[in-house]
Amino acid sequence: MPVLPNALRKALKIGGRLFVITGEAPVMEARLITRITEQEWIEKALYETVLPPLVNAPRVQRFIF
Repeated sequence: MPVLPNALRKALKIGGRLFVITGEAPVMEARLITRITEQEWIEKALYETVLPPLVNAPRVQRFIF
């Protein structure tokens, strides 16, 4: 996913984990997100990679002249 919607983070139960790859080629990062309390998450960067984006995934808005 180019960006991780906050709704996916909030959908995790306490102790729940989410593996996600975010960013856009050529800079994409695999991350593991763990919810530790109602308002706190731990995000751990695992490795860099490049994959095709998900179809219909939210995109980062870009500045256009």
